[in-house]
Amino acid sequence: MALVCMLVMMSIVGGMLQGAILARRQLHEQRDLRQAEAILEAGADRAFLRLEKDPLYAGETMMFSAEEIVGSGRAEVSIEVVPAASDEPKHLRVVVEYPTGQVHSIRKTRRFPVEAKKL
Repeated sequence: MALVCMLVMMSIVGGMLQGAILARRQLHEQRDLRQAEAILEAGADRAFLRLEKDPLYAGETMMFSAEEIVGSGRAEVSIEVVPAASDEPKHLRVVVEYPTGQVHSIRKTRRFPVEAKKL
């Protein structure tokens, strides 16, 4: 009887431990997603400022260490100024990967229209 009680208790504790590990993993993924969004927005802001100063700015790729962005890993931001085509206006294409080189890296891409009157 004691063995059965111990087995039941171990299965309950095991289930609680699995739940705690899953919750921790989800929390880290949400934190990384928010950080990737913030880095992406900062990259877009930088690109718009560069475009204001230099209309010939074509884009760049930047690498940031974890210490520079107060994060859990390195980040890579790629900015490309896509010229206007017949079917779409000029826009910025910003891609961020955070944390880089990880199994669970987050990669986000966003397009921002470039309006001539803003520049």
